[in-house]
Amino acid sequence: MLNLNLKPYLRNLLIIVVVTMLCVVLYAFQTGDFAKVVSLGILIAASAFSIGGVLGFIFGLPVIKNDNKDVAYEKNNSLKEIADWITKITIGITLVELKSIIGYFQDIVLDTSTYLGVGESGIIFSSTLLIEFFFIGFTSIYIFTITDFVKYLIANEKKMSEIWEKKIDKVISKNTQIAKLPVNEILRINDEGKVKLKISEKEKKEILAMYENYLEIDDIGLLQKLGKFLVYFGEYEKAIHVFDHIYEKDERELYSKLNSAYLQSQYSENGEQNSNKILLKLIEKHKDFAPAYYNLACNYSRQYNRSQQGNQTSNQNQNDELKKLIVLNLKKAFELSPDLYQMALKDENLDDNLIEKAKP
Repeated sequence: MLNLNLKPYLRNLLIIVVVTMLCVVLYAFQTGDFAKVVSLGILIAASAFSIGGVLGFIFGLPVIKNDNKDVAYEKNNSLKEIADWITKITIGITLVELKSIIGYFQDIVLDTSTYLGVGESGIIFSSTLLIEFFFIGFTSIYIFTITDFVKYLIANEKKMSEIWEKKIDKVISKNTQIAKLPVNEILRINDEGKVKLKISEKEKKEILAMYENYLEIDDIGLLQKLGKFLVYFGEYEKAIHVFDHIYEKDERELYSKLNSAYLQSQYSENGEQNSNKILLKLIEKHKDFAPAYYNLACNYSRQYNRSQQGNQTSNQNQNDELKKLIVLNLKKAFELSPDLYQMALKDENLDDNLIEKAKP
C-alpha cells in the first residue's frame, strides 16, 4: 500500500499522464500515420520515464545508519547534496560546455522528430514528451523510494529479525541455562563436559547461519544469545566478533566488551595483549566498572604464573611489576564490588597471597 499522503499527488500525476497520452493519440490522428506516431510516442515517454526513474531511485535510495537507533535506515539527502553540488559548479562550467549539453538534447529531439516523419511539429511533440516524462519518472520514483521503499526495507529487516529470533528461541526454550549463564560458566561447562544441551545438528547449523548475517541483526538481546551459543559451540572468534558488534551498537553494553576481552585472553593469538588493551580502554571510559579491573588482574596473573613455570628465564623486575599490577587492580575491583573478593578466593588463576594483599 502506498502512503495515504501521496494519493492526491499520484492522482494528479495520473491525470497528467492520461491527458498527455490523449494528446499523443489526437496528434497521431492528424498526422495520417496513427500506429507509427502513437507507438513511437509511447516509447519516447517510456524511455524518458525510465531514465528519470533510475535517477530518482538512486537519489532517494536509503542509506544504512551507523548510529545506535532502532531503525537501520534513514532517508538519503543525495538530491539536496547533488543540487548544492550542481549549484556550486555551475559557475565553473564554461559557456561552450553548456552549449554542448543543449546541443546534445537538440540532436536527440531532431533525430526523434525525423523518425516520426511529421515535419517541424514533431520537434515540439518529441521534446515535450522527453522533458515531461523525464521529470514525471524522476519525481514519482524518487518520492516512492524515500517513502514506501524505506518502509519496505524496515519491515523486511524486522521480519528477518523475527525469523532469526524464533529460530534461536526455539533452541533456547530447550536450553534456557545457556541464555542465563555468563560466558565463563559456559566455558566451564564445555571443559568439564558434564552438561549436554539438547541441540540438534540442524539447530546448530541454523544458529551458525545466523552468524553470517549478524551485522544485520538489530536486536541486542538476540545478539547476546547468539554470542553465548557460539561460545558453547566453541566458535570463539565468531563470538568475539558478535560481542564486539554489540558494544559498537551500544557502549552501555559493557559486559559484551568484557566477554570479548575474556575470550581473546583465552583463545586468540596475542589474545592477552589485545585483551589488556580492551580492558584498559574500558577502565579509561568507565572507571567504576569493577569487572574490568578484576579481569585485568587475572590476565596479569596468568602472565605471572607462566613466567614461574617451565624453563623460562624469569625476569625478577618484570615479575615484581606484574605482582604490583595484580594487587593494584584486585584492590580497585574489591573496592568497587566487594563480592568479587569471594570470587577471587575460588579463582585458580589468582594467588592467595596476592588476594590477601588486595583484601579490602
